[in-house]
Amino acid sequence: MAVSKLPPNKRPMRRLAHAFQLLYEAVLDGTFDKSRALPERGERKLLLPVRFFLLGVFYKIEPEAKITISQSAKRFDFMLKGNVAVEFAVIRRQINFRKHQSEITKLRHHDGRGAYVILDFSSNPPETKRLKAEFRALYDKAKGANQRPIQIMYYSREGDAPKLRKFALGPKERAEEAGLLV
Repeated sequence: MAVSKLPPNKRPMRRLAHAFQLLYEAVLDGTFDKSRALPERGERKLLLPVRFFLLGVFYKIEPEAKITISQSAKRFDFMLKGNVAVEFAVIRRQINFRKHQSEITKLRHHDGRGAYVILDFSSNPPETKRLKAEFRALYDKAKGANQRPIQIMYYSREGDAPKLRKFALGPKERAEEAGLLV
């Protein structure tokens, strides 16, 4: 497994995308994951190892960061230095887009930058066009006037090779301001 250097900390969204690319490739690598069967584990089982991994990459993270949306207390999976909120999901079988509505809503209402990182270990991931359309519908469906742009980082397999599909949701000019369109 080749290890590549992470981009500087000045670009947290690129660094986050690259870090999860390394993690996803490692989990798929048979020599890294000999006895744990990580692709078969769900989000809850992977959150703690991911927390330690992100701590090593970003040096300071806040797990289960509390926020308030519409007078209701919610939590992000991770908050990175620089006010970057991260929601994390794992897909083992076919994706059910409706299950992702609450994460999209939380990220849409966050005052800083937001990223939704999805590791898809299923054998038949959806096509990019469908992914964009479904997540756009979830973003548009989220209630409230706040329209903060968010970045979707969707990691899946294409044959035996890992593939990252990254796209921004939200008003284009706001996404450019937030540095999400890279």
